[in-house]
Amino acid sequence: MNNVLSRYIAENINGDMNLSENDMINYNVKKFNETIEQSKKSDFYSKKLKDIKNIKYLKAIENIPFTSEDEIRENYKKMLCVSIGDVERIVHINTSGSTGKSKTIFFSKKDLEYTVNFFRYGLSQFSEKNDKMLILMPFKNENSVGDLVAKAVCRYGVKPLKYGIVKNFDHALESLKISDSIVGDPVQIQALARYMKFHNINIKLKGILTSSDFILKKTVLEIEDAFQCKVYNHYGLTETAYGGAVECDCHSGMHPRENDIYLEIIDPFTGKIVKDGDFGEIVITTFNREAMPLIRYKTGDRGRFLKKRCACSMNLKCLDYISGRIKREKDRFNIYKMDGLIFADKTVLDYKFEASADSADISLITFSPESINKNDIEKIIRQNFITDNLNINIKTFLPDEINYSEFHNGKRKIHNI
Repeated sequence: MNNVLSRYIAENINGDMNLSENDMINYNVKKFNETIEQSKKSDFYSKKLKDIKNIKYLKAIENIPFTSEDEIRENYKKMLCVSIGDVERIVHINTSGSTGKSKTIFFSKKDLEYTVNFFRYGLSQFSEKNDKMLILMPFKNENSVGDLVAKAVCRYGVKPLKYGIVKNFDHALESLKISDSIVGDPVQIQALARYMKFHNINIKLKGILTSSDFILKKTVLEIEDAFQCKVYNHYGLTETAYGGAVECDCHSGMHPRENDIYLEIIDPFTGKIVKDGDFGEIVITTFNREAMPLIRYKTGDRGRFLKKRCACSMNLKCLDYISGRIKREKDRFNIYKMDGLIFADKTVLDYKFEASADSADISLITFSPESINKNDIEKIIRQNFITDNLNINIKTFLPDEINYSEFHNGKRKIHNI
């Protein structure tokens, strides 16, 4: 069963649908060499990879050194491979790194065009000409992720409803009522689903794509039940020019955009590549990137390749749902695990977790504060995390009591203060 997404990836690798394992190997070797050559136009990689010559076989990539988040923070200007006049977009990513510095990523017009094409084919799996797609993603700047999604769907006749981040649930529902599909953050879409159920509102959609955050499989089922359609999970990073991997119609895992990105799963402690089916750290190499190619970049995300190939019959890998971040020694809490504990209460729309050395402050957005048992939540957290001598404070807010769009001020995470 070949579908539009797998055909797009395969045809951009070898020009037809007959994609063999050898085709994939040859393509990846070729693209690694092209990417190494392009990256050496930068001061950073010309020094870092000075001893790396053309690779002859795929296993040789294990001799290429990794690129770290800290290296991007410290050397982003030296990683630019084109003139600043050829840079179409610059993105600064606020992180919780120990240095306090943001990561800066450069994109050329061509880099962004590859992403728009990937979005086009991924989104066309559940939308068609004359549909309306509600986009719950940032539109603050041109070529932001929401803007790229809008450009992509316009190419096949879908009207983008450029909503942005949800600020008010009742206002968002008015746009949702005239939509055929949604693209957005899974927690916000789950919140809308819960808000609808609480107010006995029924809306049926053609499909939903979730992106920009980790998602639990039980969250997928809840969203599918609420909107009576399938959810297509997407994994992407700013470092991948937003597009990374997305489910096809078979829903047997996410297909990486293997024509533009090479993914590895490594043991985060040894750096060795793990077997399919084993969890490890996701490492990316960006093919076809002009402005700022990244080679063997350690994302810090925890994931795995599934052993079983997809029913779409293409010789493409399948990435399982991302299961959080690789644990660091200083991390006491895991947001992926925390989601499972707090969102088990279906009156909770969202939450914010701020931890210091001796306290944890939890803010819950809920449409039913009286139903929240703070003692039970505290007990569950203490049972699942190391919380000795930690004072846990829990506050509840109604949706209209808080500025929801500024609740996280960036990607959701455990805030260490």
